[in-house]
Amino acid sequence: MSRSYADFARPSYRDTRWLETHWFSAVTTDSIRLHFWMGFRLNTGVATTKVYAFSQFCDSVLDMEMCDMQYNSPIGAARLSDFALESGVAVKARSAPRAYDLTYRSACGRMTADLEFEALMAPADLAVTKIPDGPEGFVAFHRGPSRGAPENRTGSEPSGHIDQTMTARGSVTIDGVTHEVDCVAQRDHSWSPRAEVGHTIGTFDMVHFGQELTLLAHTGETPDSEPTVSHGYLLRDGQLLALREAKVSYERQGLRIVGFRYLIVDENGADYEITGRARGSAEIDGGQNIYLVMGLFDCEWNGRSGYGEVQWHDYIPRLQGVRAAQRA
Repeated sequence: MSRSYADFARPSYRDTRWLETHWFSAVTTDSIRLHFWMGFRLNTGVATTKVYAFSQFCDSVLDMEMCDMQYNSPIGAARLSDFALESGVAVKARSAPRAYDLTYRSACGRMTADLEFEALMAPADLAVTKIPDGPEGFVAFHRGPSRGAPENRTGSEPSGHIDQTMTARGSVTIDGVTHEVDCVAQRDHSWSPRAEVGHTIGTFDMVHFGQELTLLAHTGETPDSEPTVSHGYLLRDGQLLALREAKVSYERQGLRIVGFRYLIVDENGADYEITGRARGSAEIDGGQNIYLVMGLFDCEWNGRSGYGEVQWHDYIPRLQGVRAAQRA
């Protein structure tokens, strides 16, 4: 990577779709899944923040421990590695991209978070995670700039994405109850023009067996096809391993994924079978016309137990069209 992890790319052309994201995840010791997603629209001057907490099978957003989505926090003098937004989320790097402190104070007063994230690996960009002969990927940052896109960008990459496995430690307090955090989890960061319409279907999957093994995967699908893995990696005892092959099958109930099976071959030819059963999930309007289904999983690999998450994304107007056709 030739770009800075301390500052935004800030393209010099005025594409209002330009988006840089910063996402941190964790799970509490009593199995509450946590998300902190920040999306910076650099050319409009505002940030979106999404804070999620859930632990059960949620019939609606009201069953989640927390869902706080705010869309117009001024960016001001924020840096990628140092910001405190009016939405209550603040991130400060102690040494970007290796160590971060994250705090959150909800406006409603129901939730606070004080978390420390430390890297178990260097950031892995798309050149590292792309699977040989795999599909393109389902998000704008996978595809790069469209033809005729301006070349006068700040930085050498027109778009990109990194994934990074971290330790997360600290605590969150929800409705007066404090929950400890001590886990392995993911963070990511992307930068690209990203529209709020025309989304394609796909998932971000992650599975952790302590510091022994992590699987990170991006999968894509169409309404008429099975999911295919486009990007991913294994982190095995601290060693980053590229994926030579990766296949996934999902078990679904409606739009929710309730089970999965991954068959992986790493760069050294070693085989892995990783399975998961859902212990909780939430279906929500994820904003920007994205229908988001998150699932928290109990996972198994080679006699070991771990946890994981599947994040399935689809385009809300497309799904509405499907429902309309079913009613006709």
